[in-house]
Amino acid sequence: DYAEYFKVDNATAQHNLTVSMASNEVLSKALDQLSESYVSHELTDDKDMKMIIHTTPDIAAGSYDYVLAGDFAKGLVLPIVIQPDGKKGDANGHDELQE
Repeated sequence: DYAEYFKVDNATAQHNLTVSMASNEVLSKALDQLSESYVSHELTDDKDMKMIIHTTPDIAAGSYDYVLAGDFAKGLVLPIVIQPDGKKGDANGHDELQE
């Protein structure tokens, strides 16, 4: 099961699954802002889940906390890390979606 595979407790597993299913909300907003500078993204599956968004080098690196607004995961926080490294592939968490 998820908790065993990623070596997290059951509460963390439930949180990560809920946030990952709601992560399209975050990605949609990020794509609106990044447009052509988006390269790829990944979700980490560890105790401190986060979305890492890889961009072209012209975007400033940064980190943000995104509070989910949709009914499914309303109020949960997904940390976002912007990495202007142009990286594609080699995700350590969920499969990346590439444009």
